[in-house]
Amino acid sequence: MTNPPQDNNPQWGANPEGAPQSGGDNPYADQSPSKFGTEAYHPNAYGGPVEQPDKFRKLKLFTLVSLAIFLFNQVVSFVMISSAEYRNEMINDLEQQMSATGQAFDRDQLETYVDAVVGVSVAIALIGVAIYLLVFFGLRANKNWARIVGIVFAMLGAVVSVGGFVFGGASDIITVVVTLLWVGVNIYWLVLAFSPDVGRYLREVRS
Repeated sequence: MTNPPQDNNPQWGANPEGAPQSGGDNPYADQSPSKFGTEAYHPNAYGGPVEQPDKFRKLKLFTLVSLAIFLFNQVVSFVMISSAEYRNEMINDLEQQMSATGQAFDRDQLETYVDAVVGVSVAIALIGVAIYLLVFFGLRANKNWARIVGIVFAMLGAVVSVGGFVFGGASDIITVVVTLLWVGVNIYWLVLAFSPDVGRYLREVRS
């Protein structure tokens, strides 16, 4: 039995000089994946989060801005109609209107009517806040129905506010300025809501 010659001949299992060792570097590591007509794999290329467009972030922001203006307007209106001076003025106006038409009236009934007006105003304010929160948290969850609900109520709010001015609504300067500011914010909100970027983003995150 003879021993293999110690001449580093490759036929006896020794690696020739410069040959890669077993378990060493991958000889294909330096090859570009594009050699085979494909792009390199990126973990976030498929199924990753869709980046929010700037207009969608503004849409959520101006939902809160509109809510803040709405709350301010409602608080000012509530304080005003709850004051004794405003209540007496309102009752006197109702008395004059009923006297002009020859209708009989009872002051206690008129006071009850004014109280009902205050109660309805508070109820409308609470419903409005609930709708705002519904739209905002729906948008935070990337729900397209929240955008649609916001569009409907923004349009209704703008029409009712403008109609109130046309048909002799509030005349004090604070209410007029705040209402016009609120309408302007709602119009800008509608521009953002109808933006193609916003619609495309909501479709992408839904699919």
